[in-house]
Amino acid sequence: MTHPQSTKLERTCPACGGVFFVFPSNTTNGRGVYCSKACYRDGRYGTPEQRFRANVVVPPHEDACWLWTGHADADGYGLVRINGRAIRAHRLAWEMANGPIPPGMHCLHRCDTPPCVRPDHLWLGTNAENTADKIAKGRDRYVYGADNPATKLTAAD
Repeated sequence: MTHPQSTKLERTCPACGGVFFVFPSNTTNGRGVYCSKACYRDGRYGTPEQRFRANVVVPPHEDACWLWTGHADADGYGLVRINGRAIRAHRLAWEMANGPIPPGMHCLHRCDTPPCVRPDHLWLGTNAENTADKIAKGRDRYVYGADNPATKLTAAD
């Protein structure tokens, strides 16, 4: 004779549609609905793409920035949590529009607006290109030479 607890129930995950099995004792209090923690997050809070779109304001202007309204870091770049990892929102926007970012590449802004996630305002570049871009646009936080307030000698000296 088999014990009633040894018979597993077949379930279909509402988030991914996959079939999984669960013990009847694991179906109380809302348990046993999703096949994994990732599907639970996606089913309860939406997929990363749905959560991303819920935090973006798209203005009616044709070339205006799409601004991130969700959580942001100290520099103003949007953050999205995916599988327990915080990812910058503009990088997710690039990947959703163009595919994965190759290793070692940075996702850079043409518009120089940190909360902007509009894919056509973004481009991929190396660390050297990122540094050259911010120096050319005057966004380098380090000022060299006579322009630095701590400089003791001028060019004439």
